[in-house]
Amino acid sequence: MDAKETCGDSSPGTGGQPPIKECGYYEPYSDYHRSVRIWFLAYGIGAPVFVAQYPDAVMSLRSCGVLRLVTLLFLMGVTIQVAAALLYKTGMWYLYIEELGKINKQSRLVRVSRWLANSYLLESLMDALTLAMFVTATWIT
Repeated sequence: MDAKETCGDSSPGTGGQPPIKECGYYEPYSDYHRSVRIWFLAYGIGAPVFVAQYPDAVMSLRSCGVLRLVTLLFLMGVTIQVAAALLYKTGMWYLYIEELGKINKQSRLVRVSRWLANSYLLESLMDALTLAMFVTATWIT
């Protein structure tokens, strides 16, 4: 028996394609995705707040001329994550209302949303940029 035949319920295929069987990978992916985004936001907000609790650390960063850079890096990392969440939320909304039949399947919004939903590379790029900014800011600090 094929491994795909042992998976859970199948979803209908599209464009004459055979049905796709859901094997249970989406739920763990969703949990990890949510955890990473929450971790990024907590670190991006929490680290600067933590450093701000120590006036000597703030003065040291200021005297070295890197306080603005560190602040900007943390702020940009958080901004990327918030923008990503809003972008994907909006895309999922258009796919949802398309699923309900309230918007044309061929509309630009649906096509862009479908591309976005299938573009793991873009999501990974945003996470990598955030991580690079946080690592750099932490290293400087």
